[in-house]
Amino acid sequence: MFLLIASASHAQTGIFAMTGANTLALDTVTNTATKYMSGTAKGYMKTVAVQVTFTKISGTLAGSATLQASVDGVSFYPVPGAGTFTLTDVASQGAVWSVIDSPYQFYRVSITGSGTMAASFSGQLLNRKAL
Repeated sequence: MFLLIASASHAQTGIFAMTGANTLALDTVTNTATKYMSGTAKGYMKTVAVQVTFTKISGTLAGSATLQASVDGVSFYPVPGAGTFTLTDVASQGAVWSVIDSPYQFYRVSITGSGTMAASFSGQLLNRKAL
């Protein structure tokens, strides 16, 4: 189940900067390339929220971002029901996904550009355990 509302009944256990290629918190996707930004939840989490911010550098910004998860940290698959965020040609935009009763430990966002463009991206993963 997915929600975009945080509940006060959860204890925050940490905010971890997600990492892109070359273990950077800020990376760039160019043209039709695909880049990944990954993060790890520490054990069972009541809620995991992933936020990514995209900033246009040049060209006509287009493409998509998809939340993916894994139990082994090797094979990643789209999170059921999470949907795909479509990048549009604006200066700055963002996406937030929330996974309730998360069975996954490893997360990543797959970002694929389209056409002739360049955009930077950065993100965070927020873990919340049940009280």
